[in-house]
Amino acid sequence: MARPQINIRVEQERKDRWKEAATESPEYDGLTHLIRLAVEKELAEDTDASDAPQTSADAASSDMLREVKGNTERIEDGVTDVKTRLRQVEERVGGQSEFSLRAAVRETLRAAEDGLTAGQIAARLNAKAADVMEALEGMEGDTTYPAEDDPDTGDTRWNLFGGV
Repeated sequence: MARPQINIRVEQERKDRWKEAATESPEYDGLTHLIRLAVEKELAEDTDASDAPQTSADAASSDMLREVKGNTERIEDGVTDVKTRLRQVEERVGGQSEFSLRAAVRETLRAAEDGLTAGQIAARLNAKAADVMEALEGMEGDTTYPAEDDPDTGDTRWNLFGGV
């Protein structure tokens, strides 16, 4: 069944401009498609409180706001996805944090010639001294041993078995 046809008359210059816009933009299939979309857009646009039609600046602003809103929603979805992935990684790695601190403590002691106190190790690792002390005590007898008290502070200096 054939669709009804609507003919409009415009100046040749306007027709050429519309045709060029329709041809150059991948958004349109052709001149007829451009005209259909333009008419539908015009009919669909809301008018302001005084029922006056939107100016072209208002229409452009509305288009930009819709684009920004769409981009913002995509960004929010991406952030949510990243947060979900980070939570999954944290859950998988969560039980390994003590082991990682022990490995860092071991490497820090390996680099020290005369042993270090728990406070010195914590400062080098940017960790809590209590957490470092707990790791050292867990490693005591296995890979580390308390050597002697620091003469300046009285804190216990720790060393690795087998030296450096």
